[in-house]
Amino acid sequence: MLVLEITPNVMTLSGIVFAASAAGFLLRSAQLSKLRSRVQELDEEIRRSHHEILEMQKDYVALELKMYLPNEPAVKLKSVPKMEKSENPADIGLRKKLLGKDLVPEKNEALTVVYNTLLSKQA
Repeated sequence: MLVLEITPNVMTLSGIVFAASAAGFLLRSAQLSKLRSRVQELDEEIRRSHHEILEMQKDYVALELKMYLPNEPAVKLKSVPKMEKSENPADIGLRKKLLGKDLVPEKNEALTVVYNTLLSKQA
């Protein structure tokens, strides 16, 4: 019977293990860098598409607001009977009552109401 005697050298064995682990580490780090770059590309693409979608939604809401905003004023003024010229000054209380802030809603409130009704229609 033939017997081969192999005497492993500790330095050769440790060199082979070190070379194999270094090669594996380099190959795996190359794979990971490729995957990370691909993830970054996809992330950037998603951001661009979301940005485009948000711009389109903004334009859509602006068009909807233009379409549904009334052309006439929100509050119609009451007709005030004409007073004859008199020496007494005009009644300031009546003027304050007609032009008070309680009767005239602010523009932001009107837009908010229209915007909220549009959102409720979409939902």
